[in-house]
Amino acid sequence: MSRFSLVNMRAFGIAGRVLVAVSLCAAPLAGGQSVDGLLERAVRADAEVLVEVQAYLHPRVPPLEVPDTLEAWEAEATALRQQFLDEIVMKGVPASWTEGPVKVEYLEDLENGQGYRIRKLRYEAVPGMWIPALLYEPDGDATNLPGVLNVNGHYGEGKVRPEEQIRCINFAKRGVIDIHPEWIGMGQLSGPDFDHGRSVYLDAAGVRGMSLFYLSLKRALDILDTHPRVDPARLAMSGLSGGGWQTAVYSALDERVSVIVPVAGHGAVGVRIDHGADIGDYEQLPLDMLTVADYTHLTALFAPRPALLIYNEKDECCFAAPRTLPAIFDPVVPVYSLYGAENSFRYHVNHDPGTHNYEADNRIQFYNFVDEYLVPDAEWDGGELPVAEEEILPVEHTNAELPADNKSIVSLALELARAIERGPIPAAGSAEFAPWAREKRAALAELLRYAPIRVHTVACDLASDQGGLSAAYRFHGADWTIPAMAIQPAGAGFRDAHLVLDDGGLPGAKERIAAIAGEGKLAVGVAPLFQDGNSPRSGSSWQYAMLLNATGERALAAQAAQVAAVVDWFKMARGAATVTVHARGVESGLIALVAAALHPGLIDAVETADIPESLIDVMESRGKYSSTPSVYNFGFLQRVDFAELRAMAG
Repeated sequence: MSRFSLVNMRAFGIAGRVLVAVSLCAAPLAGGQSVDGLLERAVRADAEVLVEVQAYLHPRVPPLEVPDTLEAWEAEATALRQQFLDEIVMKGVPASWTEGPVKVEYLEDLENGQGYRIRKLRYEAVPGMWIPALLYEPDGDATNLPGVLNVNGHYGEGKVRPEEQIRCINFAKRGVIDIHPEWIGMGQLSGPDFDHGRSVYLDAAGVRGMSLFYLSLKRALDILDTHPRVDPARLAMSGLSGGGWQTAVYSALDERVSVIVPVAGHGAVGVRIDHGADIGDYEQLPLDMLTVADYTHLTALFAPRPALLIYNEKDECCFAAPRTLPAIFDPVVPVYSLYGAENSFRYHVNHDPGTHNYEADNRIQFYNFVDEYLVPDAEWDGGELPVAEEEILPVEHTNAELPADNKSIVSLALELARAIERGPIPAAGSAEFAPWAREKRAALAELLRYAPIRVHTVACDLASDQGGLSAAYRFHGADWTIPAMAIQPAGAGFRDAHLVLDDGGLPGAKERIAAIAGEGKLAVGVAPLFQDGNSPRSGSSWQYAMLLNATGERALAAQAAQVAAVVDWFKMARGAATVTVHARGVESGLIALVAAALHPGLIDAVETADIPESLIDVMESRGKYSSTPSVYNFGFLQRVDFAELRAMAG
């Protein structure tokens, strides 16, 4: 900040305007004269933005507060479990997705003479979306057997990954029935239409994207639970990485799982905020999650069931034991203490190999934990049973045939989105337009939990340039700092200002800024939060935007409010008569339209490029969540679409 001079002024902003008369900046400073030089002066360092984002997020993570009595905890746990299901997992889900028993089709039995058989099957997670799975059954006709739901993480091989097969085979040889479903996005369900990030399409259509992950697991457990040879009171679940996440979340919500062993797949959100490698995919931090629970709360919902948390000492992926365990294990111990079940809640730290793995040491921990709690009368050998090379089957032997028209995340979302009925947009200036716009504006503000931003100080780094000026700005509010870069050609005043937004942030905006300045106009580039130039991780801020959305706030609202605050400064502090916003890209176009729609009269014109007619068009073109995380908000298409925003923006 040493380059920047502060402009002292009374607080002002769109929430309560106070006209102030100030100079553009302090006296001219030496600096780069080119657009590239200006860009270098304007951008904020990633580390600086990260500190600001972390400071904002940490207070918004709910702590686990354990009551003094078991009765109070059980009442709280029951309510919490139901609230998480209703608001975070299943909100908006059509009744047709949950009606009736699971539909399952057994396709082929693979006999191998090794004491078990593998049954290939498929089942419906939701109508039209079939999940392939493998069921491992011990030979014979013994009943009342334990069952295990084995799940895998973010690896493309899916259910046929060797360590997944070894785990299932070991249990089958021990007299346990296993089911291993394919995880959405992996193995047979890979491809762009099953990409986890595209579950935000469902959210935009008003159905929680997390519901597909939950229902695919529920239906798998239904198959295991109702299997004629399985004891439904003895069910375990485990998986590595994303499989650990599935285990933790699903077991917290479905009490049929009686033994819980997540492996390196979940951790407290506070640690994730400080360690970006732990943040994860969208399903792990869905919209509004932190308004209900952190992962400490979900882990506490395991109690009093036996649970073994496994982490790796030198995990190169995520959730390394030294940083994860103190935050996810220690806070939950008092909950188990209420039940007198402290010994049933344990952890294991893997040192060999100590990296992100579900190799022999971790698998043996799982076998022995299941042995202790589900088959105590038939103690197993403490090691791992041998698995012959020919028992590890190639993918072509294990794929379960799926319907040619099998539905995907994208097809389900598009089906829901296209079914939403939209009313006509009244003609501008008609008697119907003003009340229509007021209603839509209120709905949009509610949808985005919108709050305007007040700027209290402005700092800038000013340089002269061939008779003109260039300035790098810092607009400071209570929580956020907004960087901007401006070129004021010789003879150009502040009467007509042109604001530039770009999905590439300030670097992406520089050519448009230069072009507008070349026309003799005041050109100002702005980088709202999470765009390059104002990013905690340049080129990929989406996980931090996801974290903000998980708190119940909306990244889009923060970005639009920042743009509106900058426009307001140029109008109120600099006396600009008109401000035109030029926005390129889907996210920047949406930010500009929302700012204009929510502040009628503030922005005089919005010019957009590379933004389609509808959010549905973005979904049809398979827009990536990681590229434009602010675009996808729960229920957006039920309230507005781009056409309504354009009408409100004028």
